[in-house]
Amino acid sequence: MRLAQACIRLSDMAFTQRTRISNSMSEEFEEFLSNAHLLYENTVPLMGRHGNPVDVDYKVVGKKVSSLVLTLFTENATSAHGLATDAFTKWYDLDLHYKKTNQFVSVYTSTNDAFKDADIRRLEGISTVLAYPADETKLNAILAA
Repeated sequence: MRLAQACIRLSDMAFTQRTRISNSMSEEFEEFLSNAHLLYENTVPLMGRHGNPVDVDYKVVGKKVSSLVLTLFTENATSAHGLATDAFTKWYDLDLHYKKTNQFVSVYTSTNDAFKDADIRRLEGISTVLAYPADETKLNAILAA
């Protein structure tokens, strides 16, 4: 009984820690957008292929072009693959109607090696992929364009 309780408690702590890391990176990224004086909306619902709703994390309005942004913030390699796959699916669903008027930007955690090269390359085929905070200057330039 004690072993089962310990296992449950450990899994609860692992889940809570993972959520905390993701939330802190999201807050840091939103602070980055504010400090860069970029006009943005968060959690933007759009209509994808076949009428299915697709939420993007941010819509950033630049000088000449708007950017749709998906953030992939995690410290966990298993979660990273799922986030990358989900992002690819979202970009594919939005490609038909939104790619002509918006640039697609995928932002992933640069503080660890959670993301596989294959997942990053797959996303690069459909979006601009940048690491945060490592590519912060480049990210600012792309979103402000």
